[in-house]
Amino acid sequence: MTASAAARTALTPGRPEGLTEVEAARRLAAAGPNEVAARKPVRLRGRILAQLRDPLIMVLLGAVVLTLAIGDHADAIVIALVVVVNTTVGVVQEVRADDAVAALSALSAPHARVRRDGAVRDLPAAEVVPGDVLLLGEGDVVAADAELAEASALLLDESMLTGESVPVDKDAGDPLGAGTVVVRGRGAATVTATGASSALGRIAALLDDRREPTPLQHRLAALGRVLAAVTLILCALVFALGLVRGLPPG
Repeated sequence: MTASAAARTALTPGRPEGLTEVEAARRLAAAGPNEVAARKPVRLRGRILAQLRDPLIMVLLGAVVLTLAIGDHADAIVIALVVVVNTTVGVVQEVRADDAVAALSALSAPHARVRRDGAVRDLPAAEVVPGDVLLLGEGDVVAADAELAEASALLLDESMLTGESVPVDKDAGDPLGAGTVVVRGRGAATVTATGASSALGRIAALLDDRREPTPLQHRLAALGRVLAAVTLILCALVFALGLVRGLPPG
């Protein structure tokens, strides 16, 4: 069981006085800050090089060199255009993914009201931990995934998570997603997941194309490298045989 899972298991829903400061500090150390991890900025040159390192793209680049060597400039231009288009699309997709993660971070609540040691505290949302009792009012952004313990005419805008434009009524026992907004009413909810384990965190993880490749992706990459090597060897052999037979390069 992970530290964050253990922290969620140990929480006591509906605890009126909330966590103690000591317990909150322990859970913060175990679960980590309640925030969507920011992606490290990547320079344009780095993005382009990452696209060009793809084995199949390297095959196409090799084909460009060979077609230029035999004087077939028209084919070389066509192949080069394919490489340029593929690289451009890949870079644009990466930039859009980064922008989407940044937008998710902007949806996160900047601060939260919680009950600790029986008193109400206003603290940065990054310090919210599993087991905290969130106090919600009109206009508040839900700082983390939570289970509603008390509700009074509570209405939430969940469009940023579900795409549903109509606000949803919430009653005690209903789950709340991080990033949703209180449109009306008030309530108290016990935090069940924070940071990467929250709804916003899971969406950000899905958008992250820099995650550890799956076993299938590893196998496909290995296959691509083999195909690239075989293709380059065959092209070199054909070119060499043509020269041996005295065939003109064109």
